[in-house]
Amino acid sequence: MERRAELVVASARGIHLISASRIAALASRFGATIELRRGAVAVNAKDVADVLQLAAGPGAELECVARGEDAAAAVAALVTLFQERFGES
Repeated sequence: MERRAELVVASARGIHLISASRIAALASRFGATIELRRGAVAVNAKDVADVLQLAAGPGAELECVARGEDAAAAVAALVTLFQERFGES
């Protein structure tokens, strides 16, 4: 099963080390393969260093692509994390 979603970085600080760590930790809870894409760059969402390579500042648009049995749950969880600005105030 494959699921996709468009994500927007709503955090005023963009994706930095702490938010990348939260993305990777959440993605790692799922068995699905999860990619984040920005333009021609596609990275493993379960790897903090990979997520940082996106260099995604405030307002950046990403695509999330998950493949596997729990792909729908993984995408839904990441959508929520992005909407909640990675838990930052």
